[in-house]
Amino acid sequence: MSNTTYRYLKAQGRFNVFANPADVANTLSTAVSQFVPRGLDVGVTNVELAINKVKVITDDCDTCKKTKVTEAARLSLSGLTSDPSSVRDLIAQLNVYVNSNEFATNWSGFQTNPGTVIVLGTTAG
Repeated sequence: MSNTTYRYLKAQGRFNVFANPADVANTLSTAVSQFVPRGLDVGVTNVELAINKVKVITDDCDTCKKTKVTEAARLSLSGLTSDPSSVRDLIAQLNVYVNSNEFATNWSGFQTNPGTVIVLGTTAG
């Protein structure tokens, strides 16, 4: 995977939107909020991330016909402000799932069977 640079483009609602200067249709959006639940002295941080990449698909039969398709990934994180490592561990587990055969089955359009056992660890299964 190569590096991609994103620079601030605009504020959109509660999100800051960053765009790839070489292709401004490819964006990275971030939103951050923090609060302290009533009666507690620990803070909670919420972070939302989204990345969008526009791909142009040409028709093999008609090279003038082009369709734009947006690939997107969104991640919503929430955890104790004082301990981001536990949220990073959860992201690592999600990464294992995304690299698993079960995710490939989901991506092909099939729902996970209720009898399926999913084991998350350091390697995909």
